Amino acid sequence: MKEKNVRRKEKTVRYKYPKISNALTYRRIDSNTVEIIDHINDQSFNFGIDAARYAKKLDGKTNPYVISTNLSFREIEFVLNDLEKYGLTRHSDTRRLSFGTRLKTLWIPKQSTFLRVVAYISNVILLSLWLPMLILGVVMFYNNIEQVGFDWLWAGFFIGLLCGALFHELGHAFAGIVYGARVFEMGVLLMYCILPGAYVLLDRSPVKNRLQRIQINAAGVEANFLLCGVFLLAGALIPSLGGMFMSAAACNAIIGAINLAFIKGLDGAAIVSDLIGIEDVIDRAKYIVTKRGARKRILRQGAGGYAAVTMCYMLVVLQIALPVLLVANILEVVACFV
Repeated sequence: MKEKNVRRKEKTVRYKYPKISNALTYRRIDSNTVEIIDHINDQSFNFGIDAARYAKKLDGKTNPYVISTNLSFREIEFVLNDLEKYGLTRHSDTRRLSFGTRLKTLWIPKQSTFLRVVAYISNVILLSLWLPMLILGVVMFYNNIEQVGFDWLWAGFFIGLLCGALFHELGHAFAGIVYGARVFEMGVLLMYCILPGAYVLLDRSPVKNRLQRIQINAAGVEANFLLCGVFLLAGALIPSLGGMFMSAAACNAIIGAINLAFIKGLDGAAIVSDLIGIEDVIDRAKYIVTKRGARKRILRQGAGGYAAVTMCYMLVVLQIALPVLLVANILEVVACFV
């Protein structure tokens, strides 16, 4: 038992000293104040210029009391306490986001010419090949379905889930790097203590072009549909493992479809927000549905107002209906393997 516990501890990289979170951006407000924006929790805090400069130097390796700064010993203690209180420092590569949800950092992109070239090539492949590859895979697999063996379905499901989650987030990250978004980190997560997944933290605010912002949100879904086509094509070319590849393709199709749903936090809602030019469209729809005065002001606009309010109700209903339908469909797919 002791050996197992030691091994588990070794899997988590722990920092000797406090390390400033890498998911932060800094904005100068005036000559004495800096706004620190936490992109994990979507919160912002104001710090003095010297405190902000000091915070940036916290690397997890250096004793915070020997870092060169204009702050006194007592001021350093106050800054460290504030950073800790607001969750702006971290002590390992694993952190708790909320109850039952934990993030583990796997990759922190370092800007380089090589990374930009890889990101550019990957994004071009996604844009140009995801639909042709999907169509080719479906046609080839359908034409060879009689020769396909249906073994190793569960192995295919886990392969598809692992590849789908990884390449979905890489799609977002590479598109963000190409178009100038700030890409902070990529990793894996555990939601509600049972649901595994992957994530990428980025800030799209530097990207002003609407089509580029849409591509950043859509790149993950494009990666899933591209993988779906690749797996189906592999199943057609290697019929003896066709069942495994079909299962992996189905898993990626499900991941892509789920992320296209108009549910807050998923890619579909973000894509719609950018398409119509309204930030946080789901939150605005909920506000209109719950606020009678807001509805009355919109309804005074005539037929267009009634259409807008109706759309808001539909979006709010979809926040409940779509997850239920998606879970039902996933259970049906899982039942096929049992």
